[in-house]
Amino acid sequence: MAGKSQHLTLSNEENEQLRRFEQSEHFRPKVRLRAQVVRLNAAGWSRRRIAQHTGRTYGTVCQDLKRWHERGVDGLTDAPATNQPEKLTREMRELVLDKLQEDRTWTCRQLVEAVEHKFKVSVSAEAMRKRVRELGYCWKRTRYVPCKEINPEVEREHRASLETLKRGPKMGV
Repeated sequence: MAGKSQHLTLSNEENEQLRRFEQSEHFRPKVRLRAQVVRLNAAGWSRRRIAQHTGRTYGTVCQDLKRWHERGVDGLTDAPATNQPEKLTREMRELVLDKLQEDRTWTCRQLVEAVEHKFKVSVSAEAMRKRVRELGYCWKRTRYVPCKEINPEVEREHRASLETLKRGPKMGV
């Protein structure tokens, strides 16, 4: 980028892609904010005004724009930490995706156990949760619901035992 007062020029596709990044909850907040910085600059906002609007420093805004100029969309994301190798390999991710597409509910712990069983490596539940989120999945609380009509006799039998548990056993009988 030549001068500090220059603004970026984005194609319609780039602008739309950045808008989707800004609005997607699947991206980290920093990535979403960097996309916003690039779009605001392309809309004619000054770097100082962008810094004030986003709560970032002027230098950080300049760095965000430099990253976009040098690497495009790839410049919005942080590189993986160099001190820790990626825990999930491509094969492990494929296994996780296959499991998630099955007609059942998987928890992070269950996915960890499946990966550990097949690949004989240890992965934390938190690492699995992050990777599953990056794959575009989110977690919802599961509920137990009957999958078929309940037999009235069985229901009556269990209600009676539940009442006994609530009241406690009868003494002196």
